[in-house]
Amino acid sequence: MRKGKKEDRSKLPTKPSLFFDIASVVDRVGEGDQLAALHLATFYQHGWFTKRDEKRAAEIMVELASMSHLGAKGMCYLHGYDTYKKDEEEAAKCWIEGTRKGDLFSMEHLGHCYERGIGVKQSEETAVVLYQSAMNEGYAPATHRLATCFERGVGVKKDVKRAFLLYGIAGDQIWPDSIAAVGRCFATGLGTAVDHKRASDHYHSAAQAGHEEAIAFLYAKEKDFKHFALYPTRVSLAAVREKAGFPPKAKAYKGDAASLPPGEKPKRGMNTSIALLIEERLGEMSFAKWRRLVRYLKNQE
Repeated sequence: MRKGKKEDRSKLPTKPSLFFDIASVVDRVGEGDQLAALHLATFYQHGWFTKRDEKRAAEIMVELASMSHLGAKGMCYLHGYDTYKKDEEEAAKCWIEGTRKGDLFSMEHLGHCYERGIGVKQSEETAVVLYQSAMNEGYAPATHRLATCFERGVGVKKDVKRAFLLYGIAGDQIWPDSIAAVGRCFATGLGTAVDHKRASDHYHSAAQAGHEEAIAFLYAKEKDFKHFALYPTRVSLAAVREKAGFPPKAKAYKGDAASLPPGEKPKRGMNTSIALLIEERLGEMSFAKWRRLVRYLKNQE
């Protein structure tokens, strides 16, 4: 166990932890676990543990909504899936009702609504309460969101050591966002001592799960073409540079360095193409997030 877990145990998960590796999730889906089916849809949305497939993710959400699952119904309203009209307030209403019935997915997403003011009046403190409640049930996605609140001082006093602890708890449950976050903590010394080896180990684990920022880190910092090649696609470096606001320099190639013509070395700026690759994988990545990632990668050249 990590140092610090013994502190303030009343605010740590009190129920047996759920694990979010693909095998565990698929097993629970096979047992008829609707919450696990929602997580499988999440994996399809992000390309975690499997090929990204937004259509399949939407199909799962719609199917669960037809079975009156309020968490899934809220997602259908949020994204406008199938015959559902996109409506943030209706999504929040679904999650409010789902939370009352003890649905952890609804509880976590309602917390996010309160944190950002999506369909409800913004209340960061209410968001923290909801994240804490879901975390107490061993729910890793909520634990991750709570960790982010402690890291940034959202609704709680900023506490980076606490954030690191919570990222670690959710990471131990194989939640990809948290595994990558632990890597970032070790890489930057956030809430813990800098440890580049452990940072690399965690980023590799997250990259193997398909986490886009972990893949970007490995490509930019370690020139890890293996993980970059997991998602081969033709990207245009010129388009990346134009969208990011700086002049194009060269064309990008499909996949990694192994796809270059014999004897030719990767061209300067090729690593920046990972940003567009990531955008294509996520589909709806916000421009602000996309631009930050491009800027980060540009600085690595």
